Formats: sequence, C-alpha cells, structure tokens
Amino acid sequence: MKFRYDIQGIRAIAVLTVFVFHLGFLPNGYLGVDIFFVISGFLITGILNKEFINGTYSIKEFYLRRLRRIIPLVLIVNIVALIIGYIIMLPDDYENLAQSVVATNFFSNNILQYITTGNYWDVVNDYKPLMHTWSLGVEEQYYLLFPVIFLFLTKRKNKLFTIFTILLVLTCISLLSFIFTKNEAGAFYLLHNRFFEISVGGLAALKQQEIKSNKNVANISLLLLFIIIFLDFGLSNQIKVVLTVALTCLLILHNTTDSLSNKFLSFKPIVFLGTISFSIYMWHQLVFATYRYLFGLEMNFIAGVLFFVITLILSVLSYYFVEDYFRNSKKVSTKNVLIFTISLFLITTIASLFIYIKGGIVKDFPILNITTQNAKRGINSEYNDRIYKLSGNFNTSKTKVLIIGDSFGRDWGNILLESNYKNNVEVKYCFDINNTENANKLVNDADIIFISYLHEYAYSDYLKFINKYHPKVKVYIVGTKNFGDNSGVFYNNIKGNNYCAQRTNVQKEIIDINNRMKIKYKNSYIDIIGYMQDSNNTTVPVFTDDCKLISQDTRHLTKSGAIYVGKQIHQQKYSEK
Repeated sequence: MKFRYDIQGIRAIAVLTVFVFHLGFLPNGYLGVDIFFVISGFLITGILNKEFINGTYSIKEFYLRRLRRIIPLVLIVNIVALIIGYIIMLPDDYENLAQSVVATNFFSNNILQYITTGNYWDVVNDYKPLMHTWSLGVEEQYYLLFPVIFLFLTKRKNKLFTIFTILLVLTCISLLSFIFTKNEAGAFYLLHNRFFEISVGGLAALKQQEIKSNKNVANISLLLLFIIIFLDFGLSNQIKVVLTVALTCLLILHNTTDSLSNKFLSFKPIVFLGTISFSIYMWHQLVFATYRYLFGLEMNFIAGVLFFVITLILSVLSYYFVEDYFRNSKKVSTKNVLIFTISLFLITTIASLFIYIKGGIVKDFPILNITTQNAKRGINSEYNDRIYKLSGNFNTSKTKVLIIGDSFGRDWGNILLESNYKNNVEVKYCFDINNTENANKLVNDADIIFISYLHEYAYSDYLKFINKYHPKVKVYIVGTKNFGDNSGVFYNNIKGNNYCAQRTNVQKEIIDINNRMKIKYKNSYIDIIGYMQDSNNTTVPVFTDDCKLISQDTRHLTKSGAIYVGKQIHQQKYSEK
C-alpha cells in the first residue's frame, strides 16, 4: 500500500482526543479509540489483501509483524507500571494492577475490565495505569480471528468476493449487536460488539480501488468528525460511535491530495504525532494515573501541557528505541525479538502473579496493620466477609440484631462487633432475606433490624417483607459511606504536615444519595457520613486517631476503620431494645 500521510494525521487526531479526554476536558474524546479501530482495520486488511493478490500471504509473517509492532512496547510499559505501583500503591490497587498486567499480556484486559469495573466512566479507572489497554485486547482478539479467514479462503474461487461477503455479514451482525444490546458494559468492552468498527475499515480497504474519491466528502467528513468529538448534542453512545466510524471511513476513502482535509492532516507536526501515536497512547494513561495516585484528580491547563510534554518525551524515546528498532528486521533478528519478548513476558507475568497471590502486599503497610509476614490475597475482604459466618437462627437472650445487606451491611456488622455493644447483642446476618431459609422466623425473632446496601433501589422489597412478618420491629436504614476518590493520594502524603489529620471530600454523587435517603427515611436513617463530617459538612477523616487508614478502597472499612466509626456512633441507642 502507498504510504498515506493523511492517515497519520487521522491517527494524531485520534490519540490527541483520547489524551485530552483522559485529562478530563473533552467528554467525547473517548471516540478517538473508535477512529483507531477503523484505521487499523483499513491498513492491515489492505496489506493482507495485497499479499493475498500477489501470492505472498503468510499467516506466520502476519503474526511476526504484529509481534514486532506491538509487544515490545506493551511489555516495557507493563514493567514500568509494576515498578511505579510498587513504590506508590496500596495493596488492593497493586493487586488490581497485577491483574491488569497479566490480562494485558494476554490481550484480554477488555474482558477483565468488563468483569471487574464494567463502567468505563467510573472514577476508579482514572487511577488505573493500564486501564486503556482494553482497546488492545479488542484489536488483537480481532486479529487472532481475521487472518484465519484469509488463510481458509486462499484456494477458493472468487476468493476476494467471498472474503468481502463474509466480512460484510459479520460486520452487520456485530453492528446490530452493538446497537441493540442492553448490556452497556458488554457493548463497550467485548469483541463481538466492537468487531464492526475494525471490519468496516477492512471493507473499505477491499473496495477502495472501486471508489472514486471526492474531496468535498472528505472535507465534510472531517468537519463533522470534529463536531461530534468537540460538541455534545445529547446523542447516545451508540449513535456517536456509529457516526464516528462512518465518518472516519468516508474520510479515509475520499481524501484527495488537493483537499483542505488533506492539507490539514498532512501538516508535518500532525503527521509526526500520528507516527508516534501508539507510543503516546501507551504512555499517557500511565503518566496520568501516577499523578492522580499521588496528588488527586484535579488537573488544570498548565498540568495538561506539562503531562503532554512528559508523554511526548517518553513517546519519542520509545518510538525510536523500541517501536522503530524492533520493527526493523535489519536491526534486530526475529530470534532476538522472540528472546526479548518472551523474557519480558515471563518476567511481567510471573511477577504479577506473585503480586496477585500476595494480595498486593509486597512491603509493610503500618497504616493498614499489614506486613509481608501476614500477606495473602483477600486479607482486606476477609475482615468484611467474616460476617457471613453470623448466619442461622437466634439462640440467646441478648438483644437480637438482624443485619440485611451486601458488603455495606457486613461493614455495619463489623462496626457493631467492634463497638461497646458487642457484649450486649446477638448479631445475625443475611445477604438477601428473600432467599434465606427461615427468613420469616429471623425477622419475627429480631428486636432490631438494620438494612444496608450499596444501591438505593435495594430497600423497598426488604421493607415490605419485614412489615409482613414483624410490622412493629425497629428497622434502621444504614447510610452509605465514602472516603474520597482514592486513598493512595493520602497514603503518599506521608511527608506532609499533619499527615494523620488529613481529610477528604466525599464524592458528590454519594452526598446526593445520602441526602435523598435522609429525607426519605427520616429518623430511621443512620447517617454514617454525618457522624464523621466536619462542621461545614464538606469533609470526612482519612485516618483514625492512631493514624490507621479508615478505608483502603474508599468504600469499605478496615478493622481500624470499623472501630473508629463505632466510636463515633456509640452514643446512639441503635442496638438497644
């Protein structure tokens, strides 16, 4: 294929929009990934098609080219991420990073993200150094399948027509799946819903010789692409993605040397940014996540410029010393490429599995009462999950306390068991009262019932059940809680003044939930946030009085945190008949 500088320019637009989006300044900037998908499908299908026609197609050579192009830089970024994580991250976050490294190594981080986070826009993703590698997962999963189609059809009559037809059918199926699925997380992360974006580029490559370019179409396509990215018309994500894919495809097919779009896209600085776009894409999120983990989410224009310069320097270095180097077979042999990539693959995978097994605890964390000697997976969730053991019927004469809820309910159970009430109450727990054996007896025997869930919608059905079997029992709704966006920011401020006195703003959405529930449940509502807020109702503490972290993940309590919260509410008579 003839080298096209304009496509490098389109790449530059894609990576810059993603960059600005992850800075927090361009709500539709995530569409840059969709642009990348189309470009990738167009270029690689074009190359494969040319080899196919010339009789030089080799699936082995295809995968060797992908290996040279992608793998070395991905592995180097993974190593840097693990080193940074070791220095600055709390155990839970480091364990999650280790998972992401393994998933990225196997090009499956999109699946991991789908299973764990689900919501791409969740603030927790801003602190993940490898969050962005989900797109590599989608792309490389596609390229595990697509070359096989070429190989399978090499000896068939009308093979190009057959390839086009098969690809068109698969594209239509994927597009329909993307548009009509009710699984938003699946629509965003999974290959079968994203397949059409890459395959549309492939279809364009197969038909480009039959299409007469039109500069007006190219100019309008570029203009509309900018409008969609930079302006918000309230369109759904599906519509924005489909329009972005279509416009990118039209721009690629119709751009001409004398068009205004080509003059813009072929501008040398823009072409250069497009040339190093993969490096920019790989490094930028690691730079952002590191900053946020150290200093918080807030970013301004000056910080954005600084991060762009840092990312640009890293990208230029990695392009010339990694990307360009390993891609050149004259500079490095296939044998040496394989030795390098296999070595780094094993190092990063084994190290990450070790970190994962240790639960991210590879050094001592005094603020969590955790050391490497008691390191194991789930050490934090283990404390929360101990409440599961409190099942069955009541069997003492103590005040009978029933707790219904998810991990937030188990947190409340720990608060009670760490408080002055522990010797006066018998606590029983169930996750879902509707699916608990002898639930009616539990409810009927209880003196007090507490309900606590992460989501607001979970309460009404349980209140109806309780009212049916024990309408006169005391029922309290235990409120939500939040300790900022990420505890790592405060953990890494150890050299700051009044380290143990640090406080954090509660997320606005949590405040809104809390306020709605206070109004709805009135005196039956236990406002946990309210007990810890300052006089201005703006912040809550991060550490206990003895400088132990209240929450590692900003939602659930450590043992020290449960003791601390229990002290804040011990004056209340919630656990008395």
